[in-house]
Amino acid sequence: MKRIQLPKKLLSALCAAALLAGAMPGALAAERTQQVPLQRQSIATNAGVFSYIDAQGGLWSWWHSLTGGVGNGTTSSTTGTPEKILDNVVFVSSGLNNNGAAIQSDGSLWVWGDTSLDMDYANQAWAPVRLEGVKVLLPDGTVSQPTEEPEQTELRHSGSTTLEKLSKEEIVQLLNQASSTLPDPVLTEEPSIHAPYATGAVDHQALEAAAQRLNVLRRLAGVPQVQLDDSLSENAQYGAVLLAHLGSLNHTPSKPSDMDNSFYQKAYEATSTSNIAAGMDLLESVDMFMQDSDARNVERVGHRRWQLNPELGRVGFGYAQNPDSIYRDFVTEKVTDTSGSGCDYDFIGWPASGNFPNYLDSFDANTAWSVVLNPDDYQVPTQSGLVVTLVRQSDGKTWTLDGKASYTPAASGRYLNVETSGVGNCIIFRPDGVTKYEGVYQVTIDGLKDRSGKAVDFTYQVDFFSQPDNPSKPSDWAAASVQEAIQLGVVPFELQTGYTQTATRQEICALVVRFYETVTSSPVQGRVSFSDTKDEDVEKAAYLGIVNGVGDGSFHPNDPLTREQAAVMLTRLAQSMSKHLPAAEANFTDRAEISPWALEATGAIQGCGVMNGVGGGRFAPSLSYSREQCITTLMRLYHYISK
Repeated sequence: MKRIQLPKKLLSALCAAALLAGAMPGALAAERTQQVPLQRQSIATNAGVFSYIDAQGGLWSWWHSLTGGVGNGTTSSTTGTPEKILDNVVFVSSGLNNNGAAIQSDGSLWVWGDTSLDMDYANQAWAPVRLEGVKVLLPDGTVSQPTEEPEQTELRHSGSTTLEKLSKEEIVQLLNQASSTLPDPVLTEEPSIHAPYATGAVDHQALEAAAQRLNVLRRLAGVPQVQLDDSLSENAQYGAVLLAHLGSLNHTPSKPSDMDNSFYQKAYEATSTSNIAAGMDLLESVDMFMQDSDARNVERVGHRRWQLNPELGRVGFGYAQNPDSIYRDFVTEKVTDTSGSGCDYDFIGWPASGNFPNYLDSFDANTAWSVVLNPDDYQVPTQSGLVVTLVRQSDGKTWTLDGKASYTPAASGRYLNVETSGVGNCIIFRPDGVTKYEGVYQVTIDGLKDRSGKAVDFTYQVDFFSQPDNPSKPSDWAAASVQEAIQLGVVPFELQTGYTQTATRQEICALVVRFYETVTSSPVQGRVSFSDTKDEDVEKAAYLGIVNGVGDGSFHPNDPLTREQAAVMLTRLAQSMSKHLPAAEANFTDRAEISPWALEATGAIQGCGVMNGVGGGRFAPSLSYSREQCITTLMRLYHYISK
């Protein structure tokens, strides 16, 4: 909500007129005040501007806006269509000198237009802004007196109490580093969805990408990371094949007549203990499970709650296709494991408190909000005893959802429900009329009690932010290294943009070959060819021994680059230049997750300070690696071997 400190001089003629108008309730605009019975004015017009207050207090304005008189944020010459510019309004004065003023139900004074803030033309506002320090006349002719400012309610925070909240920059980096593509093909061995049935095989990188996506969303929510479990994925694959055979979704499917009992039992166990999806791939399904706000699922948001369960430790995925089904793709996600360490938390929120991106597939304008309470701290809530209030701070727009009211499950619109089955005691709510979440929203839930039965204050805020506009600019932490690398001549022109996006196997080849040829001043003459690419940099890097294929003569140039692959390639790059890195043992806490073929290189690259961990002592070997990370570590290697 934008606020302006009033200049120490007389108000403009418009503001004075608004203050002296007869039937105005009031209070100090800048201070909390006693509420008084309100008399609502309905319409005002002057100088070609029409204003109307609807029954809910919404202020609508239209017609002449040459100098901002309409208050719709523009100075276009005319607008014949009414536009809503403010909520909770009881009085309006419009059109004087192409400006306007309004008083909200709390007594606050809002103004807009040319010279509406002072007489020096120094302040202009084309949308309503709130004036501080203004007293308003009460209906009895007296001037309101301020009350004591109440204590600010301490804001609550969602997620683990030991995980720091992420900055906007850290969230952008986290999302950009996550893989947004799957290997092609996803299936390395085609399943058989008819007798004789066979599970086939999913590319392990595809499974890792799905687990990584889940971990990104869990980090946003502030809950511990999970591990991809091959045995769970093996079981999930049985379920995916059964669903693909049926061509539809069913947690408890009947046994097909031509399926042997052993296969069916494994498949049934998977479908009955998994999140299941159709019509989307592995990555999309993770986001849609978090979305969970259609008419069938919004009452429970059960898929989301399983994905955000703090005690979830291991996860598995299955994937199969049925080209004859309208859905084609079928996904099973094993998420009922409870082997995780869990965490101490007040509540788990989606969206999470603090900074939150408004460009996720897993949260949009029609997504229901959810609050899962820690059962150790709160009594089980009852819907009839709750009132949920959301306030959009940019304009004061307020939504009040009373638990005593009736709500119909739908894919959009106002909604409130309390769900206490499954994972945690969950409060689910959604405002209406939102086109896009931007800025700070404050949520207050009244009616909650702690374990002793004492009422608790429960308020938190979410600050929604948009995707950065300049994808060609590297992150601040990488900017110096990127600039140095460009000046050195080791970054191909086509890679001098999109720095935060995940690098591919082909792109790392382009970087290391350019690095080798620039630093050694020796063009690479040899080539090693592959069946699926004729890229010259890939063939040169293979000749130098920096990269290998993936088997069967192929290279998979468009697959996302992982951290352990980058470690191996950087180590081999140094070796190709006769700069052998000293041996060292990798001492990351997730050392057991590093592939055996990458262990030695990871230790060496860590030992010389070229690559570090991702926090918490972890290396995260299967996490994707961005372009700017490739460039930064290349420059670290450059400085190390140049000593």
